[in-house]
Amino acid sequence: MHISIDQYKYRLPSEKIAKYPLKGRDQSKLLHFQHNTIDDKNFSELPDLIPADAMLLFNNTKVIRARLPFRKATGARIEIFCLEPASPTDVAMAFEQTKEVTWNCLVGNLKKWKEGDLEMDVDTGKVTVIVKAEKVSKTNDGYAIRFHWENPEYTFSELMEAMGKTLSLHIWNVSLKR
Repeated sequence: MHISIDQYKYRLPSEKIAKYPLKGRDQSKLLHFQHNTIDDKNFSELPDLIPADAMLLFNNTKVIRARLPFRKATGARIEIFCLEPASPTDVAMAFEQTKEVTWNCLVGNLKKWKEGDLEMDVDTGKVTVIVKAEKVSKTNDGYAIRFHWENPEYTFSELMEAMGKTLSLHIWNVSLKR
């Protein structure tokens, strides 16, 4: 079967796009399809619309700035893409570190990073923090990279927010209804 992208083009007037959530979020519209019929419902009706034996999957997506663009003194750009924390391994704990943290990463332009630390001046809006990246070891999927900085007033999460580029991180929670 051939599917053309043109089949998915349609006009969506800007006045039909919600710009802000409703104050009563449970009154948000819900499009309900059942027995080849489409109805408008409200989210407050959702519990009555889900069959008793249904499984619910919650997409708890977080957007993190996991692409860290470092530059060597030579001008070569080395992009470090943080995959998962290595030390500490707990994501929340890794984000709260205030001096150093190690992540399993992919490294773009690795051939230009033969040795030594990479450094980045990170403007936090208040002060500039120098963040260093050090190759610790080769892993199955890339490299363990240790990030360290001298200013313990900033967590790794705050520094990532200031220096990184975005990536969607999908965290799925599975829950059975009732």
